[in-house]
Amino acid sequence: MRQAISQNKFVEQVYGNIQSSPGNELDGNDVRWRRKKGFTCGKNEETTLHYLQFRTAEQDDTEAMYAICKLALRDHVERTFGPWNEEQQRGMFYRSTQANTHTLVLQNKELIGYYWWVREESHFRLQRITLRPDKQGQGIGTTLLRMLMEEARDARCPMRLRVFHTNPARRWYKRMGFQEMEQTEYHTEMAWNP
Repeated sequence: MRQAISQNKFVEQVYGNIQSSPGNELDGNDVRWRRKKGFTCGKNEETTLHYLQFRTAEQDDTEAMYAICKLALRDHVERTFGPWNEEQQRGMFYRSTQANTHTLVLQNKELIGYYWWVREESHFRLQRITLRPDKQGQGIGTTLLRMLMEEARDARCPMRLRVFHTNPARRWYKRMGFQEMEQTEYHTEMAWNP
């Protein structure tokens, strides 16, 4: 059962005080194994990775993840479906989110986003990659996506994702090498082949 939280607690959960479990986090220095595997990144990406930490989400993180989702996607949802319905959106997010399948992205121990990707029969599917709007446009998403693309390349496995038609990230995915495959009423299905 979800519990109500005060506005101060909400802001605290979204913008800080995200504690990581011992042994459950990685910082950018721990991506050296990627370099050994041939992962290459530019100077800015190397700096970005150095300042990022990752940890598996826990159930208590779901509200903070929802807050980031709301900040990042509300405009696209409203342009696609009409006015934001808080109860409906929160319910859909909680029903579709199993926290421990998500990786939290932290910067200086502050939650700034998360991603969720899974291995399907013939490809990896990037289900979610979401950053707080104030952290977008700084190369963090590019660094994360390249990191995931490198893992897919190592596995010789394509990646697929879907994005709202109204989301400018669609252009970003194209710049990153994804191609549009098909369109639904609300989304564009995209794929990248290593």
